[in-house]
Amino acid sequence: MSDSAREVLKKYGLSEYESKAYATLVQLGSASVREICKVAGIPQPRAYDTLAKLESKGLIETQEGRPVIYRAVPPKNAFDRLEKGLKAQTALAVEEFASRYGYERSSAEMWTIKGETNIINKIEEMISSVEDHILLAVPTEVLEKIKPSLDKAISRNVKANLMVSLRGNPQAAIPTIDNCVSFTRKDDIPAILVSVDRKEALMSSGCTSNYKGPWVSVWTNEPSFVELVSMFFGSH
Repeated sequence: MSDSAREVLKKYGLSEYESKAYATLVQLGSASVREICKVAGIPQPRAYDTLAKLESKGLIETQEGRPVIYRAVPPKNAFDRLEKGLKAQTALAVEEFASRYGYERSSAEMWTIKGETNIINKIEEMISSVEDHILLAVPTEVLEKIKPSLDKAISRNVKANLMVSLRGNPQAAIPTIDNCVSFTRKDDIPAILVSVDRKEALMSSGCTSNYKGPWVSVWTNEPSFVELVSMFFGSH
């Protein structure tokens, strides 16, 4: 059994000895403790505990007798059980982290987000969380990238107020459900402004194709800044 195959077992939480023991039983078909230790190189005092853990995880079966004989469950079944166990553990971890996320943090925050991918991801995250309305001032290039997320929001009857540049083909990127969308064209929009439900806002540096600087943005849920961004749309 290759080292890389055993490494996969470790990624599912198996120890070095557990990985070696299971791989050995796959190779041998069935074996006693003595045979497993000989082939796998596991110290015999550690073998019983190792095999007990594999059995508790549903990866091996035992046949009582003298000596006790062990065999591996089929690899597909074993990995299905490992995958199911990992998903359950992940769900519990997500639930625990989520319950503590934001604990004892200020309700008003301001964060810097850098890089094109990270900024686009944050905008899409904001769009996915919108409940009532979203205000967007974006270059056409960015509008095209976030259109799938925007279309989904509009399909939930979210109202969108868009300010788009005349460059490129902004009409093609505007969501198709027009009764929920209003838009204004400007000669150029060199940066990004986003406001969601007047609860959070994002302001980003120039993100157009001819902009040579870094993508840097500020996200905030601080009420006065969010209101300031919303006022920008009201004045145009």
